[in-house]
Amino acid sequence: TSVAITPVPTRVPLPPAVAVEPDMAELPEGLTLAVPVGKEYLEKAIIDKEFSQVLSFFLPKDEPIRAVFSGQITQVLLDQKPFPDDLPFNEIRLENEDGKFWVSYVIVGEVLVQEGQSVAEGAILAKAGEGGLNFRSGTNLSFWLHNKDNQIIKLSKEMFNRSLDL
Repeated sequence: TSVAITPVPTRVPLPPAVAVEPDMAELPEGLTLAVPVGKEYLEKAIIDKEFSQVLSFFLPKDEPIRAVFSGQITQVLLDQKPFPDDLPFNEIRLENEDGKFWVSYVIVGEVLVQEGQSVAEGAILAKAGEGGLNFRSGTNLSFWLHNKDNQIIKLSKEMFNRSLDL
């Protein structure tokens, strides 16, 4: 008599899921940005641990959020809520006057500009509100910079080296 032996399946462990940082562009030499908020908040800002394309700020209510360069407001998106448990936020997109870069400000707060409006470097775009973005650990301003090819620019606090004398 023969006995059929059923092989016991072995479990092959999966490699751990690793977040892969997207292919990012570097800021061209010579391009600098004005500080979008008071310098004291830049020092406390956080660069996302997984993706260094995001710089997030913890701001007090009514803190002005400013244009980092002169240009045109290309989009204002109000009451965005991509995650069910998140607070609604607003987004402002500002294109550099030479059209080579654009910045996205994700804000919990009040937007003070409109699509199509031209703004000077340092112009107040919005005021910070209460609370913050749950997916950014309670911050109320997150900042992304893109080039004209929509590549995300790797951020550092050092690239904000133009102080606004206000």
